[in-house]
Amino acid sequence: MSDRQEEPKRFDGKIFCIGFQKTGTSTIRDALRVLGYRVCGVRYHLIGPIRRSDLRPVHEMVAQFDAFEDNPWPLLFRELDRDYPGSRFIMTIRDEAPWLRSVVNHLGVLPDRMQKLVYGHGAPGGYEDVALARYRRHNEEVFAHFADRPDDILVLDFTKGDGWAEICGFLGCPIPSTALPHANKRAYETWKSKANFAAASVVRGLRRLFGDPPDDTIRPRPPFPIPLRVVRDHDAGATHGHQIATDGGRPDSADRS
Repeated sequence: MSDRQEEPKRFDGKIFCIGFQKTGTSTIRDALRVLGYRVCGVRYHLIGPIRRSDLRPVHEMVAQFDAFEDNPWPLLFRELDRDYPGSRFIMTIRDEAPWLRSVVNHLGVLPDRMQKLVYGHGAPGGYEDVALARYRRHNEEVFAHFADRPDDILVLDFTKGDGWAEICGFLGCPIPSTALPHANKRAYETWKSKANFAAASVVRGLRRLFGDPPDDTIRPRPPFPIPLRVVRDHDAGATHGHQIATDGGRPDSADRS
């Protein structure tokens, strides 16, 4: 009888990346492409059908690709889990405060149909309380949904050092010789960043003026352990925590989309 350990089988089912924007979604997209998966990104044409609860266009897109990231895929994790049993889910997360600063920096205050679908408002700038509450609720709902099925979901925090070992262990792929492609890593010192944060401050002021004041009780929370941790032969032991306001002006070396 041989003592040679059998190599893990590469996962060939559907892979749904269900973390919100600015948690490393572009990084996981590029990583999955390096591993040979066909990845589908943001799809604005699905907004209307999703609002009408018509998932036929969603199923048409799922049939064409191996993996899915960005919006609107995170919003559909329950339906995707129901309709594609045996799929794998990758949940990218990030500390709340840097995430909030990053999403305002990236999306600003200009209305956008996809952001309205996700957050209920056209942009998170000036509505940081709404965006943070939505981000928190999504994460909690995902963790609760998969609480008894840790083998079906991988929780990744790239800012805490997660990378190829976790991804490849989860999917049964050999670890590539190339470095993990950290996408959209940027600081907050450009004119666009300063303009976005200034505009967000104006929007917050207008909300107070017109009787829709921000809920100041919704603030980034202190650290708490990641509730789900699926790692094959590797354990980074990461936790995630929260601090810093949303004023910008400071570089974040882990600003990822």
